Amino acid sequence: MKFFRFFLLFTGFLFTHPVFGQNDSLDWIIQKVQNKYEGIHSMSYTIHYRMKFLSDDDTFYHRNAECKIIKVPKDTLYGLCFWFKRIGEGASKEECYYDLENVYTFSPSNDTLTVYRVHDTFDLAYNFESASRNLMNVYLRSVNPLIKNLKDTSNIVRLQSVTHNGEDCYLLEIYFPDEEELSEMKRNVYIRKKDFVIINRSFQLKSDGDYQYEEWNLTNIEFNTVTKEKLDAYFKSKTKKYKRHIYTEDILPELLEEGTPAPPFTGTDHLTGKQISLENLKGKIAILDFSYMSCHFCVQSIPHLVEIQKEYSDKGLVILWLDAFDGEEKSKKRLTDFIDKHSINYPILLTSRNVDHAYHVSGYPTMYVVGKDGIIMKVFRGYSEDLKEKLKAFLNTQD
Repeated sequence: MKFFRFFLLFTGFLFTHPVFGQNDSLDWIIQKVQNKYEGIHSMSYTIHYRMKFLSDDDTFYHRNAECKIIKVPKDTLYGLCFWFKRIGEGASKEECYYDLENVYTFSPSNDTLTVYRVHDTFDLAYNFESASRNLMNVYLRSVNPLIKNLKDTSNIVRLQSVTHNGEDCYLLEIYFPDEEELSEMKRNVYIRKKDFVIINRSFQLKSDGDYQYEEWNLTNIEFNTVTKEKLDAYFKSKTKKYKRHIYTEDILPELLEEGTPAPPFTGTDHLTGKQISLENLKGKIAILDFSYMSCHFCVQSIPHLVEIQKEYSDKGLVILWLDAFDGEEKSKKRLTDFIDKHSINYPILLTSRNVDHAYHVSGYPTMYVVGKDGIIMKVFRGYSEDLKEKLKAFLNTQD
């Protein structure tokens, strides 16, 4: 089952710039980078991270921070001891520290120190790592993933000599082969020539006609100046007057049970502007598909539902796409093209997160089959390649 939560080279080697010395071969550069990072046990840096998600018109997510990280191979969660502070205009100035036991967050805007006991539950540790990896993913733990990309014979690598932010750099462009719905995958890595430090990297891909893009830019880089003792001392001095609060993990609700009433909802049909509610579905079997445009696996589900709609609409089946994320004006403009592109033959209802909450939806796509009497008959969570067959098998059991 594939499930989307609220979203991610070397068949040829081309010298595309003439300014290279005798030693400027790819293997030589790889070895230099590997030697450099093997000799580093700590880093401090300022990171400027930005991201454009698939259906967004432009970069929508920016995160700037000052970071200090220490390599700790024996740490089973992150392999790091880390500290970071959000910076920049409008930033919360929140600080975060992981001392190998707990993660702590605190901010000058309040007097509470929140303690996350990340070793207690895997989900909490994973969720925190997912939210923070864009600040710490700077190859200190290992450069092996990059080297693997460079040596993978299914990829294509280009090497250039360029200037980046006033620094003489090697630019490695790594082109990956297409995978199913993903294409134009490319990673750029800027390696500073004077010390073989990676100062910038980016990654892009294309899916369903939209591009996703991420960039990490590092400045003020220093090596081997951070120690855990220094971070511990700083943390104690900053938080000695804070009140401690132990974070209790939010437990995601179970999906609504089969045999229970479907909660009422109302949404606006994107194309017609008409209001459609659960009341309008009485006497019909309905598939409620909780989805949104930027959800890769939601898009994967569309052809299955289009076929189901064609085959069962004359039997009284109604399919509704319930969308709580694409109601802004800029999204609405894209939504019309999205419907045409995928030949969607059922209504897309613009709803609110309250509807998702009422149906206990925390991952996408989630589908409820609701009976003629408004009772939930079947629940499908996530996408699978045999979705159409599963839906048909169930629908064929109904009158």
